[in-house]
Amino acid sequence: MLLKLANDIICRSALGHEFSDDGTSKAHSLLKDFSVQFVTTLIGEHVPFLGWYDWLTGIKKRMRKTAEGLDSFFESIIEEHVKAKGDASEYGKCGDEMEGRDLVDILLNIQENDDDIRDMFVAGTDTVYTAIEWAMAELIKNPKEMKRVQDEVRSVVNAAGKLSEELVGKMAYLNAAIKETFRLHPPVPLLIPRESTKDIDLMGYRIPARTRFIINAWAIGRDPNTWERAEEFMPERFLSTDVDYKGQHFELMPFGAGSRICPGIGFTTATISFALASLLYHFDWDLPDLMKGKPLDMSEFNGFSLNKKSNLILEARPYSI
Repeated sequence: MLLKLANDIICRSALGHEFSDDGTSKAHSLLKDFSVQFVTTLIGEHVPFLGWYDWLTGIKKRMRKTAEGLDSFFESIIEEHVKAKGDASEYGKCGDEMEGRDLVDILLNIQENDDDIRDMFVAGTDTVYTAIEWAMAELIKNPKEMKRVQDEVRSVVNAAGKLSEELVGKMAYLNAAIKETFRLHPPVPLLIPRESTKDIDLMGYRIPARTRFIINAWAIGRDPNTWERAEEFMPERFLSTDVDYKGQHFELMPFGAGSRICPGIGFTTATISFALASLLYHFDWDLPDLMKGKPLDMSEFNGFSLNKKSNLILEARPYSI
């Protein structure tokens, strides 16, 4: 359900459509295949003369099929937008030239290519889905924190009458819980590699220029020298500090830092916050009876993002004032 939710949000915002049909849409299926294949080891990449083995196992054929499927999917989206661009009634020119446009229209307008659109869809969907699932898992595992965040969300929304993005920004404990989720479960545990521009000395090590670094955001978030009770889910730790995930504090950098920080951080975090607030406001959540009293499996699986290895299965009961 959470993957379907994330998929619908990204498709609606970025592509101008909802493509889901009970979680079996083409976009959904392609994304699942891509996430698994992204971390699959190819023998031929390490031992070139054994490349035939990857064809023998079928992995290369499956990868090619997924790649061709993604290309076909996004080409159809682009063609649709290009065609609609010439039709003012379809394109949304109703007194405001930006009205009715989605992100594909904007990228086409500045002459970006389909690679950017593909990155936006794949990275956005997987990051949103992964973060929401981990947040819900941690809250289910910690019922006191779940009650506190739901009490806050419902108090703020009931006073205002309707949930909005502006209200979500005022929910201190909800936003602290999201930060704590990013600390324990960064969407991408190993950040995009960086390269040193000059020779440097770092903690007694001589590192020459043009050396590539891979930053382990997962390890940074669980460093006991930085975080008290580092393995525990404690959103309140962020209520008394200005530490944030926007790239200015190196102890929490799930989206990177500096000029190369993830360009989609604003859209992604706003989507996660609003979706999580909606889920927590409208429903009470619990484990199925057969799972109660058992430890919740928090094992990780490294796909395109750091996913939960086993599906999170919950029961939802509608909330009424």
